Amino acid sequence: MTRPAQQGVRRVLVVGRDYFFYTRAICAMIESRSGAEVAFVPIEPQGALFKLAKRLGAPGARWLDRHHRRAIAAHAGFAPDLVLFIQCHQLGPRLAWYRDAFPGVPFRLYYWDSIATHDYRPYLPVFEAAFSFDPEDCAAVPGLVHLPLFFVAELRAARGAKDPPFDLGFVGLAVSRRRYDALEALRRQAEAQGLSVDARLVVSPILWLRELLAGRPLRRVRFRSVGRNEVLASYARAAAILDVPNNSQSGFTMRTFETLGAHRKLVTTNARVASAGFFDPAVIAVLEKGQPLPPRAWLRDGREPGAGIEAFGLEAFVDRLLGPVAAAADRPAALKVS
Repeated sequence: MTRPAQQGVRRVLVVGRDYFFYTRAICAMIESRSGAEVAFVPIEPQGALFKLAKRLGAPGARWLDRHHRRAIAAHAGFAPDLVLFIQCHQLGPRLAWYRDAFPGVPFRLYYWDSIATHDYRPYLPVFEAAFSFDPEDCAAVPGLVHLPLFFVAELRAARGAKDPPFDLGFVGLAVSRRRYDALEALRRQAEAQGLSVDARLVVSPILWLRELLAGRPLRRVRFRSVGRNEVLASYARAAAILDVPNNSQSGFTMRTFETLGAHRKLVTTNARVASAGFFDPAVIAVLEKGQPLPPRAWLRDGREPGAGIEAFGLEAFVDRLLGPVAAAADRPAALKVS
């Protein structure tokens, strides 16, 4: 059910990383939950040419300048009541352009990267409210609010697939060799235990070529990004999902909540999950180094997460992300970015 729009919030401008389908799903849910009109600006220019240049290390400052000046001009008449950034480190001093273009408008920030990966702390004074998926970052940075990730509503449909064809599944992106090696080790372990695996690992052509030239070819990978329908369908094809998070983060992956939201078993290398409030050993297995994967009998015993997992649906995430909008008077008087 659509909630009434928050007082004074009729239009929301979202500037964010266009990551798989997740950012646009957030935009759609904001419209659904608040009744506000949403406009979306990708934080980086779209298209293969910019992505290739970025991976090759070519400077893209002019492209970014042109992209954001055009975006600001295009939305001048939109007159947002709230500007939401999903990441901001890519912008650097261009963040000041948005503040100058929309004076008096509350700015809000969300990160599902850790500060160890991208240190965005210099930009926090720009925002009335800032959220992160990383609890250790939130404990260390005053005013940074912990907000875990979510699962989209469509994943609830996977709950009806009671006898999936695969024991284990994985869909994800490898930006370095580490995740590839970890997944390959788990795949070999699964094969040794007689478990079937449905894995789709996306790598960039640059990473694949670099590893090939170094004599370390990447096998059983793909270059084409995984679409929304394929991601959603992957949860219906497997009884359990493998989770291999980035070691530099303490926040739980999107895959963690997607798996539990789809009522699948979670098999993760993230030992932190054992201390989470939603941890249930009936549906979550934590893998220690050298430990075998859970047996098929556990993977397929039919036990499901409790109703508490609904607290991590996208609906609840957006409700917390929007929250009460801070008064413009609470905004820092000056923007200082280097």
